[in-house]
Amino acid sequence: MVTYFHLEFPRKIVTRPVVSDGIAKTGVSVNILRARIDETHGEIIAHVQGEGSKTEEFAEFLREEGVIVEELKNSVSVQVDGCTHCGACISVCPVEAISMNESHEVIFDSEKCISCLVCVPICPVRAIRPPPI
Repeated sequence: MVTYFHLEFPRKIVTRPVVSDGIAKTGVSVNILRARIDETHGEIIAHVQGEGSKTEEFAEFLREEGVIVEELKNSVSVQVDGCTHCGACISVCPVEAISMNESHEVIFDSEKCISCLVCVPICPVRAIRPPPI
């Protein structure tokens, strides 16, 4: 099973190796797609893969250690009428949910999107919108 998570690390645990401990305990495979970490706070967008219920065991382990864990399910929306097909969003998408076809039109695959929101501020015409809260 493959799951995308947004992980938030409060100050008290940001320097502890909780992700690697969780990997060792559950045997999941973790690919960090985006991270922003300093000595006061940490955030990670992670692609987690494991057999059976291992991804949920990993998430539960992190929660017990104090990590705020959110499964990413909703995707951003692309307003096709407003898109100028400039392609600025393509290079920043960590999971290749945005591509360009042979006609040089931007194509958005909502099934691949993990709502990391990296593409939202990149769009010069604001044709990409974050998911509703």
